[in-house]
Amino acid sequence: AVTGANLEIAAVSLEARVVELDELVVNADHVPIINKPDTLEYNALAFKTRINATAEELLKLLPGIQVGSDGTITAQGKTVQKVLVDGKEFFGRDPKIATQNLPADAIDKVQVFDKRSDMAEFTGIEDGNEETTINLELKADARVGYFGRLLGGGGPGVDGSETVAGAPSGEDPRYTAAASINRFSSTVQLAGLANLNNIGQRGFGKEGGQSEGFHESISFALNASQDFGNNSWLRSSFSRNDNDDRIDRVSNEQQLQGALISNERDVTSGETSSATTNRFNLDGQYSLSDWHQLRFRGSLADNSNHSARLSDQETRDVSGAFKNSARTNLGTGSDNLSGNANLTWRKRLNTAGRSLVAEATASLSSPDRLTEIRSLTSFVVPGGGRDSLDTWQTNQQDGRTLSLTQRLSLVEPLGSGSVLELFGQHRSIDEDQDIAVDDLGSGTPVPNDLLSSAFERTYSYLSGGTRLSRNSASTRMTLGLEVQHSQLDGTIIDRDETISNSYTNWLPSANMRLDLGDGKNLTFRYSTNSNEPSLTQLQPFSNVTNPLNVYIGNPDLQPEYRHNGRVDYRFFDQFSFLSLSSYLNVSTTRDEIVSSRTIDDAGKQEVMPINYGNGWNTSAGGSIGSPIRSLGIQADLNYSFDRSTGSELVNSVANDSRVVTHGVGLKLQNRFKQNYDLTAGVKLAFNNVSYSLNDELNKDYLNTTLYALGSWYLSGDWTLDSDVTYQIYDQQLFGQVDNVTLWQASISRLLFNGLGEIELAGIDLLNQNQGVSIISNATLIREQRTASLGRHLMVRFSYRLGRSFSGRGQGGRGDFR
Repeated sequence: AVTGANLEIAAVSLEARVVELDELVVNADHVPIINKPDTLEYNALAFKTRINATAEELLKLLPGIQVGSDGTITAQGKTVQKVLVDGKEFFGRDPKIATQNLPADAIDKVQVFDKRSDMAEFTGIEDGNEETTINLELKADARVGYFGRLLGGGGPGVDGSETVAGAPSGEDPRYTAAASINRFSSTVQLAGLANLNNIGQRGFGKEGGQSEGFHESISFALNASQDFGNNSWLRSSFSRNDNDDRIDRVSNEQQLQGALISNERDVTSGETSSATTNRFNLDGQYSLSDWHQLRFRGSLADNSNHSARLSDQETRDVSGAFKNSARTNLGTGSDNLSGNANLTWRKRLNTAGRSLVAEATASLSSPDRLTEIRSLTSFVVPGGGRDSLDTWQTNQQDGRTLSLTQRLSLVEPLGSGSVLELFGQHRSIDEDQDIAVDDLGSGTPVPNDLLSSAFERTYSYLSGGTRLSRNSASTRMTLGLEVQHSQLDGTIIDRDETISNSYTNWLPSANMRLDLGDGKNLTFRYSTNSNEPSLTQLQPFSNVTNPLNVYIGNPDLQPEYRHNGRVDYRFFDQFSFLSLSSYLNVSTTRDEIVSSRTIDDAGKQEVMPINYGNGWNTSAGGSIGSPIRSLGIQADLNYSFDRSTGSELVNSVANDSRVVTHGVGLKLQNRFKQNYDLTAGVKLAFNNVSYSLNDELNKDYLNTTLYALGSWYLSGDWTLDSDVTYQIYDQQLFGQVDNVTLWQASISRLLFNGLGEIELAGIDLLNQNQGVSIISNATLIREQRTASLGRHLMVRFSYRLGRSFSGRGQGGRGDFR
């Protein structure tokens, strides 16, 4: 360094040099997932959908969320029970209404969490009554003005479909019409829906044509929500659904009926039905002050149903020899008025946070049903001959169930994030049922006193306990212990007999959540509960609706006692976009209520519920998703495991059954969707069914589903869509079984600057649509097929009311992640 001197430096000339840098490309990937302490949040902008897509189509793109063909949503292995819009209930408790009617481009965030019960929200302590919930958080510009959609379409009928008088027919012309209108703001939600169709769409669900059977419906609904400030609000909705159905089914069964004894049964049935349902929901909260609130939740429903069913069945042994047969004609008319109400009150007693919380709940169901049965059964008798039984009866059932609950809690903060709750609860369930059976064989009704009954029962519960909650920055924990005393008092009126039992159970519980940092968390839940036998299970009377399978109640049944445990792990890396989730469920049931079956040589059964042994259920699964940038794709792999064990008695001999299912799924889709959007995948279901009583019925079978769907964005406003699903069934299960390919395709054009869209769609182009289900349980393995709407064409036009929302590329164009 030079200091303390004067220096003179000559001018320094700098020479300019031009250097050309490589091209700089800025590509802003949206962070798709944020793993918050209690919530898994998806950024909707990171998942591109087509123009005019619904929220359900958006959910199908989200890792860890699956949407079934019927619209049922599962998240992290749990069924979603509620969908909120901006944190508010939307059309009551039906999750599908929101997901299948709101536009995808109106959504900013999708949040998945376990919503606490009203009681737990007021106390701040989990009570084990959480509901898996999705919240659709709207974009800011979706809360200004209105938006909606009008749709109409039609097409010719389906050739070759049989016609049943008074029921929807495949030969009838196809039609669909729908309308939705929404007006949202920060404080108000108003919405209206209407739907009319005969293409298999139920209620306000998605458009279809591949559902089981033939279906026609008219539906409309209104939803209104208002926030009043000061933490006060009111939500309400009303819906009406009128449905007509025609269901024709064929099933093949392999039945376990004893050691080294098995039968094969074929059943053919046809049913027509009509049903009307009106439902009203009301949910509100009023705050008298910051720490003094009232919350009310209630619903009222009226349902009427009329149906006629004709079925033929024949049972043979494994050699093909006849065992029995039945032709049954069943007509039913029923009405049921039901409702429930819940009132919760909270009052803060001091500045430290001591609070009183009270809750009162009431529910009422009043079903009435009249059934007329005409059946002719034939069966073998000793010596090789046949006998027959002709049954012609009416069965009138009138019942009522009233449930009342009162609960009081004292909540006491202990400092350092700890809160103690002391509670007491009383609950009562009052039920009565009258069954009047008349024989019609003589031409005039003759009372059948043997099958008629009148029964009343009251279950009362008195319980008390405590829960301790402790929260810190990385840990949330709740420990609880409850003692419950239950008392059963029942009366068989016609016989002047009484049933009286009492039980005392200890019900521990525990919940813990650990925030492991860097997008990782671990949750553990443990609970216990008792499950009381139903009124039908307790009544010592016979139900002979099916003369070959008679049900008899058991007044000596005891409640089941269950332990339930669940562990969840979630991880997401915001840099690599690697997501991982896994879960494990284990439950065991003591004094499990199972069936005791008595079977004669003709294959006729009498079934009675009994307490026998312990049952185990285990399920586990996980999913992993990651972009493979070198290939330009997104890959999602999931696995599920389900194992259930149980016991029953067959002619007084124990049969231990085990049903194990492994499910594997792989889904691939392109990440850059400017010109096309492709998704392909495979689902494998490995099944193992075993029986200790008869190992000849043990089965291993594999069902496979291959699927591919895509959209090709042609020049201008044209889009070509195709969706193919190929279902492969194990040919060793029921012999030769036809595999099913479902293919639908459409071409559409946007009109009026994207507000309108016209579409020509071909549904089930190969004409193979049929509802296929395979059921495995402790008694049988069944393959069932349902005749359904086949190949048809539809021309549909839709017009969007209001406007599209910002932040989503046209036709789904844009990066996936």
